[in-house]
Amino acid sequence: MAQAFSGILMSTVASRLVPAALSLLTIPLYTRLIGLESYGIIGFYASLHSLMTLLDFGLGVTVSRRLIFDRAQGKGPRKADPSALPSKLSISLL
Repeated sequence: MAQAFSGILMSTVASRLVPAALSLLTIPLYTRLIGLESYGIIGFYASLHSLMTLLDFGLGVTVSRRLIFDRAQGKGPRKADPSALPSKLSISLL
């Protein structure tokens, strides 16, 4: 059991470290090919995308899980409550 856990732990660590190391190693190649300014713009939008993904708070996963659960229970799609629209829009804009 401990050996299986250590194998899972090592594969998890490797799956996180390898992409990070590759991204750090390819920075000089990208800057030579597209220039510093273009790489800065790409980096800005990549950071913005990461921030938006972080601020999702798992909403996409929760909605997907709920839809799958409802479909498994044989329920159809629910009707939206129009009175909740302003509050949902204000939360999504934050």
